[in-house]
Amino acid sequence: SRYGWRTDPRVPNKMVESRNNARLVGPVKSVREYFQDSTITAFSQAWRFSPEGLRIGYRQWDAGAGMVWADTLTEVSWHANGGLNHAISRNAFLDVGVDPSDLSAKGEFRWDEHGHITALRYSMDKDFATYTSQYNAQGQLENWQGGTQLRTITYQNALPVSMVYTVSEAEYRTTYTYDDRGRTAKIREELPNGSVQITEIVYDDAAGRRLEAFSKYQDASLESMVEVEKVLYNEHGHPIEHIHTATGDPALSWFRRYTYTYDAQNNWTQRTTTDAWDKSDTYGETLEVLSRVLTYH
Repeated sequence: SRYGWRTDPRVPNKMVESRNNARLVGPVKSVREYFQDSTITAFSQAWRFSPEGLRIGYRQWDAGAGMVWADTLTEVSWHANGGLNHAISRNAFLDVGVDPSDLSAKGEFRWDEHGHITALRYSMDKDFATYTSQYNAQGQLENWQGGTQLRTITYQNALPVSMVYTVSEAEYRTTYTYDDRGRTAKIREELPNGSVQITEIVYDDAAGRRLEAFSKYQDASLESMVEVEKVLYNEHGHPIEHIHTATGDPALSWFRRYTYTYDAQNNWTQRTTTDAWDKSDTYGETLEVLSRVLTYH
């Protein structure tokens, strides 16, 4: 996972980390991780996620914003029986020349007795916004809402086949199709302005890893763009390079490459990002894990 620890599917609500060739099995009582990114970000692409980690296509370009990701602290605690208790994330962002303490963000998740997230409180300042979630009998997220936002997910054979996201009466609709192994094979995203994006995904059938994704985007004015995403892995199955390229309408063309490095125990230690807007300007950032503290039973 991004943080170097992952969920063990054989042990519900427990996490495993390899450290000095020793496997430490939870349940994890707490997780703290510190990051630092001292690079001014003049261009960025972001993804929005539902509380359960379901990706919603969302792009944000902040050219010239001059924003620094100063540091992040994530804290997770667990019940004695191994169930999730709470998570608190604190971030510090700042514009150039501004004290990051003035713009600190924090949030808190709440779970039910089944370990499902039922509420998220998040704030970039002193005013908290609250989001709530509802689940079906199978424990799958069906409804997520807060403020002017509402997200509804429909399932078929235990797999999500559609998601409708409404914000301030604008509707975003996403539909999913799957291959015979239940993996996402095609995603169709429809935006309020009539734009449509279709993504097809290619897997390495031997390991089940995602290798390539091809997306075609067409907006209401019929301007189009083709986006290609490729992932390369090392001999241990860890991603070492992740490349996004978009071509077509010059105003929409862009490039981004992530490269990952690992330590001797195969723990992720560094990510380097390179961006090029219309292949004319390049920005770089390096995100390093400064420390990680996990407390086990």
